[in-house]
Amino acid sequence: MNTKAYVEDLLKNYHQIKHEIALLKFDMQNFKGVNYDEMIELLNFAKPEIEGRHGSGISDKTGRIALVYRDIADTTKRKAVEEICNEIIDKQAEIDRLDYCISCLDEKLANIINAIYIKKMTWAQIMNKLYISQRSIGRYRKNAIDSLAALYEFKKTSI
Repeated sequence: MNTKAYVEDLLKNYHQIKHEIALLKFDMQNFKGVNYDEMIELLNFAKPEIEGRHGSGISDKTGRIALVYRDIADTTKRKAVEEICNEIIDKQAEIDRLDYCISCLDEKLANIINAIYIKKMTWAQIMNKLYISQRSIGRYRKNAIDSLAALYEFKKTSI
């Protein structure tokens, strides 16, 4: 995907990305993970279902498996939290970068981008508010997206 298409995609999905960030934060706050206490109890006190050997029941091996399970459950929980956290950080960085780049635009261009994509105003509303023609809105929009793409390209080459 070229930079201009990427910028347009970010602008079109701005509110969806912000919504995804809010959902991920909610998931992070309410993350329960694996309930390992119940699983350990089940593993420790379960009778083997293997035919043939009818010994005393619970072996030391079951307890070791339970402890290994607890370690695996902790690792799984930690990795899941890290993935959610990394996704939040990545999406928030995209939105913050886009907001910053919009703020770097000429005031007319920034106003058009904010009106169209952030405030979701119709072109008729923008024409009435800013006293400009539909053609001017289209031209400003195109120039703004080109300028944003240039800012994103500059970021790519400067890294």
